Amino acid sequence: MIRLAATVLFALVSLLPAAASAQSTAGAQVLLITPGARADAMGRAYVAVANDATATWWNPAALAHLEGSHFSAMAAELVPGLAEDVVYRFYGFARGLEGTWGVGVNLLSLAYGRSFMDEGASFESSELAVTAAAGVRVTSGLSVGASAKYVKVEYFPADETRGNTVGFDLAAMYRTSIAEKPTSFAVAVQNVGPDVDYGDREYGWEVGSDPIGHNLKVGGSCEFARGREAVLLGSFDFNQPLVHTDPWEEPILNAGAELGVFDVAALRFGYIYDHEGTIEDWTYGIGIGREGFSLDYASVPQSKYLDQRVHKLGVNAALDSPGLDLRVSAGPAWPSGDWGDAYHPGVAIRAGADVPVVPHSATRIGTTLQVADFDLEEDERTSLTVASATLNVKHVFAAGGRVRPSVTAGIGGYSSTVAVEDRVLGRELDFGLTVGAGAEIGPAGDVSATIDVALHQVMTDGEALLFLPVTLGLRF
Repeated sequence: MIRLAATVLFALVSLLPAAASAQSTAGAQVLLITPGARADAMGRAYVAVANDATATWWNPAALAHLEGSHFSAMAAELVPGLAEDVVYRFYGFARGLEGTWGVGVNLLSLAYGRSFMDEGASFESSELAVTAAAGVRVTSGLSVGASAKYVKVEYFPADETRGNTVGFDLAAMYRTSIAEKPTSFAVAVQNVGPDVDYGDREYGWEVGSDPIGHNLKVGGSCEFARGREAVLLGSFDFNQPLVHTDPWEEPILNAGAELGVFDVAALRFGYIYDHEGTIEDWTYGIGIGREGFSLDYASVPQSKYLDQRVHKLGVNAALDSPGLDLRVSAGPAWPSGDWGDAYHPGVAIRAGADVPVVPHSATRIGTTLQVADFDLEEDERTSLTVASATLNVKHVFAAGGRVRPSVTAGIGGYSSTVAVEDRVLGRELDFGLTVGAGAEIGPAGDVSATIDVALHQVMTDGEALLFLPVTLGLRF
């Protein structure tokens, strides 16, 4: 039965968007899936563009050109219509230091979902990678960078088939101006390191090893136009997989463009040509945000043999932006209904704080009363949808030591899909990525639109829910 499960799992791996080419024979597919909804919408032509926390994956040399602190997150179901519980997540943080160098870290996870065997037993297969990266400027335009990553894979029960390895990236970036157009060129060698060795397990059959996805990226980008109303950016990447060299695999070609409008929206499109991977199709997406905060969406093709497209949702935040707050709150919620049924309207009371990322903003500390409609149903995957109205009573600690009360009312909602696991203390929902939008009306009649992206954990004992959200929020 273990061998049958292996066959099913690796058939699924071969259909992943990043693995449909000959690189599907590589181990640790989590290293090959491209992070960043902005990058995916631009046809994955991003090695010479990377100017956010995804540079920790795309090009560590680009970290040297960052200013301030940056956070990026992305989540996606990779094979919709085939397996809804194959989920990829990316979280990254990067910071530019002293204008000459930068550092960053990221966490990559790939969950293959739960598989069942004839005996009724089940297991979850997954891959996890942690990366540390750094870049430094050699001259005003030239920078070099490197990253090191640790990879862990578990394809069957932990005592059956698991492995780990390390990998390294080397990269360079050159920024210049051609015909007064800002232009960048970049090169990156990715995933240089030993094979993932699965070893021999107690069933006596040899699992063997797989190489990790060695890859060479070469690319360029150019800002073709910049005005008060719009900015036009174009990019191109050449990718040469290096897993097999006898014969060489066909290169993958990527092209993309981005049109930024009024500094609040960006329209993106691109094209992926991957003949061996049977992906020859357009990509597209949009970004909405302001003051260093962007909520991004991308639609990318799967193999031409799969009809449904992959939808990716991500966020990029320049943490030094004056419009950005870090909101931390926790508290119980009491929706009606029993576990396994849809939860219906209930009440949540949370206490927490809105902590400014930049020093000159105000700190808000207080409580939130939330009346919400909870739609929570148990399945192999659990969808959590909340539409809510809130009343916030807070004390605002403004600059100069001034303290004043603040009462705001808000409406909004959010939705997430998370995994359900059995834990000692009852049912616990794993970490998920939540996106919400709404509005707040202040005591003086001022109206603020809000966009929130939260990493949250939800726990329940079958009667009450406990929300533990950590939220990046933008008010404007």
